[in-house]
Amino acid sequence: MHKMHKFSAVSMVLVFLLSSWSFADVGQIQTFIIGGDNSLGLIEGAGAAANANLMTVELNQLTTDDGSGVTALQFQVGAVIQGANAAGGYGLLGAVQDGQAVGAQVQTIPPGEQLQYLNAELPQLVFKIGGIGAALGVQSFTGVQVQHILTPFGISANVQYMGVAAIDGIGGGPNNNSILSKGINISGGQQFR
Repeated sequence: MHKMHKFSAVSMVLVFLLSSWSFADVGQIQTFIIGGDNSLGLIEGAGAAANANLMTVELNQLTTDDGSGVTALQFQVGAVIQGANAAGGYGLLGAVQDGQAVGAQVQTIPPGEQLQYLNAELPQLVFKIGGIGAALGVQSFTGVQVQHILTPFGISANVQYMGVAAIDGIGGGPNNNSILSKGINISGGQQFR
């Protein structure tokens, strides 16, 4: 994904997160973008190729109000995994992947309000034109968001899990020409007030 799109994604996340709070209430804001381009191709000749990427992220926020005895903790973790391979010959075989994940979290001071957001996009193209062989593309995103509020009266916890995978494969002989193109998007958020 181009840098301008990534900047736009972070900007939209911040607007989304801040829309329910005034600036005077916001204590901590964290954002992230992880992702990568993973591409491979075999042109003519015979052979095999494989690529893999693993990108992870972790955000943590902790706020304590000694006067009220309230403590707020929230964290996010996520991973984008990409893998592509092709084997064969005398044609054009390959895969193109551009997966990314965007996340953010806001915590107010004094503690008591928390908001989290996660989004993942996994566009993928797998192709085989002429020749004999196969191409495979696999991308996935797994994420977890956790919020805790501890008070003298009890504990509150919110937990959200997210996961999505795109798996595309093509194979065949010299008369088989195929192009698979798809994109998967998953979003989630949670708020504690």
